[in-house]
Amino acid sequence: MKKSKLLIVDDEFGIREMLSDIMVAGDFEVETAENGANALEKLVEHPDVDLIVSDMDMPKMTGVEMIQHIRAAGNDIPVVILTANSQIQIALNALEQGASDYLLKDENIEDTLIIAVNKVLDKKRIIEQNQKLMDDIT
Repeated sequence: MKKSKLLIVDDEFGIREMLSDIMVAGDFEVETAENGANALEKLVEHPDVDLIVSDMDMPKMTGVEMIQHIRAAGNDIPVVILTANSQIQIALNALEQGASDYLLKDENIEDTLIIAVNKVLDKKRIIEQNQKLMDDIT
């Protein structure tokens, strides 16, 4: 079976590398970007990306701004937002703008990230299977 391909977006090199290492160890293929604007370019280069894991606060383009651009382009790719900020309003805003999930960057990130990514990808697969069944019926 084909490995799922992720795009990791974070402006901090060390965090980007740590997240990449976690996901590669979790048997995912990984591309990286240093901010939201760079992530949009990477999506054009790599249209086979299955899911984006993005930091919330970045220079040039935030995670929420990136989601807004992606959704405005008609792309429904799942996006998991990460942040060190624990304010619930920030999480709600990310979810309202189209994020699939929202996680805190904390000491449990290695475990919670893999669980969240697998959960979101499972949901994406179910939606795709349901759409295929609906297409077959019609």
